Amino acid sequence: MAPVTTRGPKLYVFSHSSSLIYIGQTVQGMSARMRLGFKADGTGGYWGYRWRKELAEASLHIWVLNECPEEEEFYALECIESEVVYLYRSEFNQWPKFQTEIHFHESEGNHRALAREIFNGFNK
Repeated sequence: MAPVTTRGPKLYVFSHSSSLIYIGQTVQGMSARMRLGFKADGTGGYWGYRWRKELAEASLHIWVLNECPEEEEFYALECIESEVVYLYRSEFNQWPKFQTEIHFHESEGNHRALAREIFNGFNK
């Protein structure tokens, strides 16, 4: 169901046993993004979701920013993504186990607050 199935910025988290294992940001519909992540074979240097070969299952959680101007949404979600990874690193002294890349941007208080809400939903 839109906006998850349609093209547009979204943030997604894979978790396993209630622990965050990977966070990403995409503008693709989630079915296209997941297909790419599960079928990647190293072409172009992308190997897909690392956890797919080690875990039998994972839960998917998706967020969009409804009240953010469209031209700012991608940047805002990348800020939130990196802040969630930073919180994880700060809390556990390690990066999320299957995180393969992250893009850092200067964030604002609202990005950090939303990241804290997302982070607090995992790793309890």
